[in-house]
Amino acid sequence: MRPKHLTRRQALQALAVAVGIPLLESFTPFHLLSSKSALGANTRKRFIGAFFGSGTYMPNNQNGDWTFGGGSLSVLENAGLRGNSLVLRGLQAIDNYDHHWSGTAGFLSCREIRPIVAGMGFEERGVGLQCGKTFDQFVADARNTSLRSISVAWEDQNYHDSGQARTVGMDYVNRLSWRTNTTPNGNVTDPMNAFSSLFAHSVDNGAVELQAKIKKKLSVLDGYKQQYGSFTKILSAADQKALAESLDSFREVERSLTSQLSVDTSCSMSYPSISGSLYDQTFKLYNRVIVRAMQCNTIASATIMLHN
Repeated sequence: MRPKHLTRRQALQALAVAVGIPLLESFTPFHLLSSKSALGANTRKRFIGAFFGSGTYMPNNQNGDWTFGGGSLSVLENAGLRGNSLVLRGLQAIDNYDHHWSGTAGFLSCREIRPIVAGMGFEERGVGLQCGKTFDQFVADARNTSLRSISVAWEDQNYHDSGQARTVGMDYVNRLSWRTNTTPNGNVTDPMNAFSSLFAHSVDNGAVELQAKIKKKLSVLDGYKQQYGSFTKILSAADQKALAESLDSFREVERSLTSQLSVDTSCSMSYPSISGSLYDQTFKLYNRVIVRAMQCNTIASATIMLHN
């Protein structure tokens, strides 16, 4: 018999199921349900997804040695985390809408990032792109944390390079996490901003200032929702649908802001001091802030975009 070759999507979907099933209590083997300790030992509670694009900077010039034994992943091996790590290699972009990263940066959804309408340009940043709800957001749905998740990166790519991206510019490399098919989560590109969003209460007067900012933002959202009803009466069906999607996004922001008011202020951290190159410092700071936030049950899901 000739072996059946799986498509890229089939392979990624199978891997997503393999990673995701332990998160679902309904899929827990019956014999484990009688033992809380056994259930806890087999349930993954947190998820971090990282994307290493072609050309990503490598510490110590390791030249893409993505191995556990002595390579870039040896730190996971040494920490005893190899069994909790899933490595996907050789993701290939599809020469369709764009041939650079559009078929790879969306790997957490098993879909490519592409325009909603073919030919829509990069001029409208983030408008007109679609992908799919990503795995990290399903984890965020399943976990009752103060904040949903966080996405971090080195920088935003906001230019157009016709040699790498023909129709949607470089903006799609900024989109690793997607809350819905058409709603990407923006990246935090400064470790201090990541720290402030997750540990505002750790800064002097931070908790008081955070509550004031949140209440101000919630009042703006209330005003938007009050006007929503009057607009729906005069818009076309298509515009009503677009407005409804926008309202859903605002409701998600509202839920996120409200959740921030319930952050456990007793679980805190000081901003770390780390040496090394700026790039190394940035991602080491991200790592420490994310890990501490997960220990505090502030988030259970995060994505990290590493690119040059």
